[in-house]
Amino acid sequence: MTWGTSKREGILEDPEPTVPASASRPLLRVPQAQQLREARAANLRALQAQAWRKTVRRLQVQCILLTLLGVPVYGLAWHLTDPTQTRLAVAAALFLSYATPLVRILIFHVRATARGDY
Repeated sequence: MTWGTSKREGILEDPEPTVPASASRPLLRVPQAQQLREARAANLRALQAQAWRKTVRRLQVQCILLTLLGVPVYGLAWHLTDPTQTRLAVAAALFLSYATPLVRILIFHVRATARGDY
């Protein structure tokens, strides 16, 4: 690919596109050992990502179940006649529905940060 000059001196014209002669051979030769090492590292990263998604999914399911667990306890408070038992049942329901999922998420976050997952 060369730049030619037109009939008028000093004016360049666009070169004609050509295919490089070395397009059929590889640009870089990578040793087999390095290919295997990089493939193992890629597989390890994929497995770690899959394990992370599984852990997050488990956390989500636990939080949903803890939230739903407080609903029957709150319903129980409507059937109790003793005011002290009713207050305790409502407090337990609120704790199960709101505090335990929050504590579970905080524990997950602290552990993941300590491991360096973030």
